[in-house]
Amino acid sequence: MSLRILADENMPMVDALFGGVGHSIKTLPGRQITRADVIDTDVLLVRSITRVDAALLADTAVRFVGTATIGTDHLDIPWLESQGIRWHNSPGCNAEAVVDYVIASLVYRQHTQGTSWRDKTVGVVGCGNVGGRLANRLSAAGVQVRRFDPPKQADRVQDHSRNPTLDMPEYSSWASVIDADILCFHTPLTHSGPHPTHHLLNAAAIAQLKPGTVIINAGRGPVIQQDALVRRMVAERDLTLIVDVWETEPNPDALLMSHTLLSTPHIAGYSLDGKIRGTWMLHAAFMAWMESEAVPEPISDIQLPQPYQWRDDQSIDANLYAAINQVFSISNDSERMRQALAEVTEAAARGQVFDQLRKHYPVRREFSCLVLQGVPEQDSSWIRALGFQCVAASSV
Repeated sequence: MSLRILADENMPMVDALFGGVGHSIKTLPGRQITRADVIDTDVLLVRSITRVDAALLADTAVRFVGTATIGTDHLDIPWLESQGIRWHNSPGCNAEAVVDYVIASLVYRQHTQGTSWRDKTVGVVGCGNVGGRLANRLSAAGVQVRRFDPPKQADRVQDHSRNPTLDMPEYSSWASVIDADILCFHTPLTHSGPHPTHHLLNAAAIAQLKPGTVIINAGRGPVIQQDALVRRMVAERDLTLIVDVWETEPNPDALLMSHTLLSTPHIAGYSLDGKIRGTWMLHAAFMAWMESEAVPEPISDIQLPQPYQWRDDQSIDANLYAAINQVFSISNDSERMRQALAEVTEAAARGQVFDQLRKHYPVRREFSCLVLQGVPEQDSSWIRALGFQCVAASSV
């Protein structure tokens, strides 16, 4: 069966994975996809910036929607299901990349400000595909982690009641988690239900944060009440902010940007590995829908980093910072955004710049692609836990 496929132009390997015999493929910028573009489309493949609902798809030919992202808040799932439109997301596709981003930001902060992180308490808000991996990596590296995820906690309690031998991680209260030294947000964006996440970190919670708290938001912008956070920073300037997602996206708030240590354009999960994995996961779902067999997950050899040779004349922090910069430079990502938006004030123009930064984001590989050679034996275990391939000095 020949199908007409429309995809976000930022999705890699669409032609290779979806270009079956007779299928026609068209690509467009995700934010510019309109009803006119999809009226005769059978399959729509998007990322998080395309809102997929009745306004876009009613009375079109679309019967399969795939988003190459973990989140689904840009999909009107009840409406899609009411119309019999099959939908799929890509849970976990870029989770490792987002965890890499968080760790890179912590290492950057220590390298530039001399502020340690391994001896601090990290609160992970949302412990699904991303937050769960982050909590596991940090815990394995010896960091004290406080997990907060009421829905997941309730599910685990229920699972444990059925199987008491099941390992159950410890969850913290909201008051305990926001008292952590470092707060990382990785929840989906929800507005209803027993545990809505919209403005979860609201004005009242922001007022309770102790001076020096580090906030890293690489999840969804509106999970944090942006205007309240700005007010705190204008009045006190006593928090450290690392922001990848913005409540006013694609127009990042200029005042908030001025108070951040790092500002990036929603690229925490933008590794080549994660993007390819997201496309492939949709391919697998699509092939199952077509009652056909998927191909194995492809692995790219594009810009694989050279092994990093550990230097005994440098500190652990300096070595980690240098190694991470062989994969990607989070400071360059931030500086590129600051420079691009420095003289742009009009909202629509800022949005266009923001989208261009994402569209032309440099190729970036994940920590797992990098081999660290000659690592001191006593440090190899926790450094490996951070996600790197690691060869201890005694093995070289």
